[in-house]
Amino acid sequence: MTSSNINIIRKPVKHIRIKVSEDLQVKVIVPQNISKSRLDKILIQKGDWINNKLDFFKARTSILPVKKNSVLLFGSPFRVIDEDTKKFEIELKDKIIITNADKLEYHIKKFAKNYLKDRLQELSQKSKMKYNRVFIRSSYTKWGNCSKKKNISLNWRLIHTPKYVIDYIIYHELLHTKIPNHSTKFWLKLGVIYPEYKKAINLLSQFGHSMIPKKEAKRMSMSEQY
Repeated sequence: MTSSNINIIRKPVKHIRIKVSEDLQVKVIVPQNISKSRLDKILIQKGDWINNKLDFFKARTSILPVKKNSVLLFGSPFRVIDEDTKKFEIELKDKIIITNADKLEYHIKKFAKNYLKDRLQELSQKSKMKYNRVFIRSSYTKWGNCSKKKNISLNWRLIHTPKYVIDYIIYHELLHTKIPNHSTKFWLKLGVIYPEYKKAINLLSQFGHSMIPKKEAKRMSMSEQY
């Protein structure tokens, strides 16, 4: 923790609140009349807590070495070669995408829609669990959903995650066509159908938020009040 990433904000409040956000900034909201000596003492006392939260957010983003000229696809960074073309070419072996950078998101969404629909159909047939309709949506809070009418919705941003995570979400929603809850029976059945589900859940819980592009994601934070 350095003084450069600490922002002290004085407000008419009774309690001190420390907030550590995903961009590694520390916001400290304090009463207007608190002295500098007391504030410095509190920051020293809470130093370990602040550093632990900073380390947490650093770990969340370390799996995603994505730069301006790359995009995350199937859990790996693909280098984007910007060309003045209407084509969209993906070289999976070399992890290269050739397209007009201005149209990149449009093409990624289209690619995701086709892949997710095809994979849903494949896994539906394999598991013999039928669904009604499929929708590829743009959500910031859900990876997938299954309605009472057995309509399945999938988040196009799943294309950023590893393939085993995509399969987990699809199996999860397909199973909801049979078991519309998260009972013990549901998880036991899911374990039989897709044993890797715990591995997928673990990755999403740690890094799922970071797989949504920063400019689109809601900023995460951790805070403590005392």
